[in-house]
Amino acid sequence: MSLDIVRIELFVIELPLLKPFTTSVGSVYSRRLVLVKMTDRQGVVGWGEATPLAEPIYKPDYFGSTLAVLEQILAPAVLRHGVYETPEALDDSLAFVRGHYFAKAALSIAAYDIAAQKKNQNLAEYLGATKTEVALSHTIAITKSPQEMLDEAAQAIEDGYKDIKLKIAPQADLSFARALRHKYPDLPLMVDANAAYRYNDNTLRLFREIDELNFFCIEQPLDWNDLYDHSRLQKQIRTPIALDESVDCVHDLEQALALQSGRLLNIKISRVGGLTAAKRLYDLGRQSKTGLWVGGMIEGPIGLASVIAFSALSGLEYPADFIDSHYLIEGFADYFDKEPYTLADGKLTPHFTRSGLGLAINYDHICQKAVTYLLTF
Repeated sequence: MSLDIVRIELFVIELPLLKPFTTSVGSVYSRRLVLVKMTDRQGVVGWGEATPLAEPIYKPDYFGSTLAVLEQILAPAVLRHGVYETPEALDDSLAFVRGHYFAKAALSIAAYDIAAQKKNQNLAEYLGATKTEVALSHTIAITKSPQEMLDEAAQAIEDGYKDIKLKIAPQADLSFARALRHKYPDLPLMVDANAAYRYNDNTLRLFREIDELNFFCIEQPLDWNDLYDHSRLQKQIRTPIALDESVDCVHDLEQALALQSGRLLNIKISRVGGLTAAKRLYDLGRQSKTGLWVGGMIEGPIGLASVIAFSALSGLEYPADFIDSHYLIEGFADYFDKEPYTLADGKLTPHFTRSGLGLAINYDHICQKAVTYLLTF
């Protein structure tokens, strides 16, 4: 059942946050996203979403580069090609452009949306997912004090979360981690540095001290594109390292495995360039016995639907993180005709009500809220 793409429309939408979210690379105050509306010759419409940050502080991609490469290169290339046998074929056709994974992800999600609709399946079913609920961890941003962090952790536990992920950075690391472990001696905990540290003696001392706190893992402690120094660090600490920014594709993961750079992997659909790439990383991760979970990027409604569907794959044995970040977005419920999921006891139960992306997304509301509209032929 092929995809014959005849029209692509680009939207830009601004989603204000109710409060800033701070990591080692900076603070996010709103989410400006690029949306893709893709139509095939039979009139089936698929939607995709690109979720880069406003500046190139997480990865080289940022909002301006993502919008430009979609409008000027990738969307025209898809339209010139026209017919694809599968969404995987569409994704593979974009390999001629190096990088720009966030832009590629938007087209990928839209193509999978169309393909799932044509099979009368929701995206989770199309991907082969079987879980009816997804376990979550709660992510705590960098706060002004350990007490503020502990207050948020207490609320998360009261809300039913059973795993906590703590963002850290220089000057906001060991004292925060110690306070959290002291307060919750038996809770599964992890720290995420977002590439805040360089490999040196001070860093080694820091993570050896964190070693003593029995955290579940340390996520992306070193440079955003590094694998070698992560392997050096992993050999000198007991706590498993989880890779995020350093792994964009199967080749990266193959190198990480060869170097023994880490034992776990956070898969973000946007970071790796879409659902085909995410599924290939998932397959290699399972084959290599790498611990896997899915991470979020403060997605809008379309990105959220794709992340939830992917998170339902049975081989993702660790709690997904930050896919419930809707609580940060002003008026997020208005983007759905029906409640997209139920969240209880630290688990998310999706409400799939239609084929394709599955959630009851209010596309009319999205179009009304779009701040910019670009038509690509």
